[in-house]
Amino acid sequence: MRRALYLAIGILCGALLLAPVLAPYEETAQHRDAALQPPTHLFLFGSDEYGRDLFSRFLYGGRSALLAGLSAALAAVLMGFAAGALAGFYGGWLDAALMRISEMFLALPWMYLLLAIRALLPLRVGEAGSLAITVSVAALSGWPGPARLVRGIFLAAKQRPYISVARYLGATNAYIITRHILPEVRPLLWTQAATLLPQFMLVNVTLSFLGLGEGEPHATWGGMLASLRHFSVLEAHIGYWVTAASIGLVLFLLQLAVDGRVKLSVRKITIQ
Repeated sequence: MRRALYLAIGILCGALLLAPVLAPYEETAQHRDAALQPPTHLFLFGSDEYGRDLFSRFLYGGRSALLAGLSAALAAVLMGFAAGALAGFYGGWLDAALMRISEMFLALPWMYLLLAIRALLPLRVGEAGSLAITVSVAALSGWPGPARLVRGIFLAAKQRPYISVARYLGATNAYIITRHILPEVRPLLWTQAATLLPQFMLVNVTLSFLGLGEGEPHATWGGMLASLRHFSVLEAHIGYWVTAASIGLVLFLLQLAVDGRVKLSVRKITIQ
């Protein structure tokens, strides 16, 4: 069952990343004579009020959310690793300062933190700028968790006898970290990145839903979901319902796969 789930997630993510190849139409292509069409063989999910294919826009929007989520997860894990390694390895005032900063970020509700950080940035930017802003905002809100876990591993590892022996033999701090401690941290980093991916995809969807992410005419999942706020769309257009259900299914399967992977990793660590 778990293998089937991972296979389904792999196929879905591959389809989203290959949106320019698999999408029947460009995300901005308009067919004004076929506006608000129900799902057909020409428009798999139907078309919007501008005659744009909703299935194509679903793929392009998912590609944007997935790339933003992957980039943000990687950035948050790298920031968390750097902060946790410095705090755990060197200790002292640096440890105290970094942990107090992380506690401040953890104490704030992540949604309010995201909106506060986003409010300080330009409202309208290009596609690349929007991706950079989303990644930056998500990474700033997500680094404390990995940082505190990495710190714990470094605190425990540097007390072990073989670390003292390595120091006695003249090993540098960089050598000790890369050769002795990093192998212990690496599985944790992969697990944290997998855990953060669906959360940061949801961040991308939330920002675009609120009009703070990438705007029209580019496709975003949040922008497509925002169309459901209009009663006329809710009442008459099943295509948006199909799109919303597909978005929810992808996010649910991603979270389900991540939860299973995290439990499996925890079980392996416990057994070891």
